[in-house]
Amino acid sequence: MGCSASISVSFRQPKLHHFQTKLLRKTTTTSLASFAKAASTDSPAPQFRASGRVFYPIGYGADPTGAHDSTSAILDALNDAVKLQNGLELLPGISDLGGVVIDLQGGNFKINSPIRFPAAVANIVVQGGTLRASTTFPTDRHLIELWAPDSRKASSPDTFSDRKDFNNGMKYEDITFRDILFDSSYQGGGLLLIDSVRIRVNNCFFLHFSTQGILVLRGHEAFISSCFLGQHPTIGGDREEKGYTGTAIDIASTDNAVTDVAIFSAAIGLYSGDGLILSPGLIVTTRRHFLVVLEF
Repeated sequence: MGCSASISVSFRQPKLHHFQTKLLRKTTTTSLASFAKAASTDSPAPQFRASGRVFYPIGYGADPTGAHDSTSAILDALNDAVKLQNGLELLPGISDLGGVVIDLQGGNFKINSPIRFPAAVANIVVQGGTLRASTTFPTDRHLIELWAPDSRKASSPDTFSDRKDFNNGMKYEDITFRDILFDSSYQGGGLLLIDSVRIRVNNCFFLHFSTQGILVLRGHEAFISSCFLGQHPTIGGDREEKGYTGTAIDIASTDNAVTDVAIFSAAIGLYSGDGLILSPGLIVTTRRHFLVVLEF
């Protein structure tokens, strides 16, 4: 009888193993099918607009692929960030926003019109992405502008001798731009700073500007460091250099610094007034038809 029970158990074991294997296959197939169906029908996870004091333009609808205009979405993120005022100030009348961050998250954004900062704000960081002018971007403007409504813009910003350093009240302070590619698409300039103090431009790339890569009017203590600027993408010796028209850096204010910067193509590399610090790290790779003009 013990022998008969042993034979019965031995007979059932292969059948049990076969049944378990078949059940496992069916369960796995069903689970994978359900997962695939859910993945195909569920909507994409929503992008966060903000996390703490970091704001994400993509969450506001900015298109990181560059297929559609992202100007309004970036401005919406900026305007929400500016609402975080708490009564603190740096210079009198300029609100300290505490280091609020506009994070571009590595996106490539098409810009149809200038991103003009609200006036009287300070302590902001804009970082990490590409701003590329569209074909309809106004040719007399810049991708990002620190330009208050009551600040006068020089009528002829390309003529340094016509300018004066009017420190008639600062509108912006302690704003940092870092790790950003400004591609003006030959449709104007990259960055405009008017009546701004203690602005940092760090590790940025300025390309395809038809006016200025960076234009500083009045203000005080703009620090430009570890940047590359060029009207045309070249490594020097370009046969078309005689046709270059843009100015890489144009500074009409006092006590600024340009350090560890490479200017690789422009008609004028650097236009500046007094009180400018130039480090040995300023590199000019354009070989002909290139000017560095310092007026004191």
